[in-house]
Amino acid sequence: MKLNHILTTISLLTLTFTTARAADTDAWLKNGLIHPEVIFKHQAELNLTADQQAKLLAMVEPAKTRIATLESALKDSQQALETLLRAPDTTADQACAKLTETLAAEAALKQFQMRTLMDLRVALTPEQRTQAVAFAAKKGPSDLERKVRDKAEKLKAAYEALGLPMTEGLKQRGHQIEEMIKDGGLERAMQAMEKLAVEAGLDKPLTKEELDFSKQSPGDTDLDKLKQRLESVQERAKEVVSVEIIGKLLQAREALEKAKSNSDADLVGRILTFAEALLDKK
Repeated sequence: MKLNHILTTISLLTLTFTTARAADTDAWLKNGLIHPEVIFKHQAELNLTADQQAKLLAMVEPAKTRIATLESALKDSQQALETLLRAPDTTADQACAKLTETLAAEAALKQFQMRTLMDLRVALTPEQRTQAVAFAAKKGPSDLERKVRDKAEKLKAAYEALGLPMTEGLKQRGHQIEEMIKDGGLERAMQAMEKLAVEAGLDKPLTKEELDFSKQSPGDTDLDKLKQRLESVQERAKEVVSVEIIGKLLQAREALEKAKSNSDADLVGRILTFAEALLDKK
C-alpha cells in the first residue's frame, strides 16, 4: 500500500463531514501533536524510512475500523437523545441518563483520536517532529479551502437543524470533496461543493408545511407488500442530499409511525406513495 493512501485513510480524523469530529483537535495540534495531513503533504521533506512507512501502515487499518465504530456509537447515542428530547413525555432523568451515555461516547472517540495522533508523533524522529511542527505552523488552509469547508459546515448545520444524521449519499459526496482538497484540487472541490449545495437546496429557506396524504393512492396495502415498500423507501432515502426532501421524509416518517400504531394500513400506503413519489424527484 502506498504511503499517500495510508495517510489519506487515517486522516478521517479530520474529515469535514464527520459528525463526531472532536472540537479539541486544533488545540492538541498547537501543543505538539502532529496533524496526519502535515505528514502526508510533506512526506518527501520528512524523509520517511521504509520502517516508518510500515509502522504507519500498521496503525491505519485498526484506527480506521475503531474510529468508524466509535463514530457510529456516538451518532446512535446522539440520535437517541434527540428522539427523547422531542418526545413530550420524556422525563429529565431519562434525558440526563441518555446525555451521560452520549458524553461518554464522545469522550471515547476523542480519547482514541488523541491516542492516534500521539502514535503518529511517536513514529517520527525528534528531528522529523520538529520539521512537521514547523510545516504545520508555516501555512494554514488557503482562502479557497476555507470557503469550501465553510460551505460544508453550513450544509452540515442545515441537516442538524432537522435533527437528522448525515445521509449516506451526503457523506459519500463529502468524502469525495475531501479527497479533492487533499490532492490539491481546490477548484474542483469548490465546484463540487457548490453543485452539492445547489442539489441540497442550501440557499433556499426551509419551511415546514403540513403534509396532506389524503390525495395519495394507498397502492398495495397487503402487509408483506407494505413492509417491502417501506424497506425500499428507507434504502432510497439514504442517498438523498436535498434538505427539503429530507425534511418532508422526516414528517412522513412521523405520520407513518402514528398510522402504524393505529393499524391504519390504508394511511400507511398513502404515506408510502407520497414518499415514493418524492424520492422519484430527488
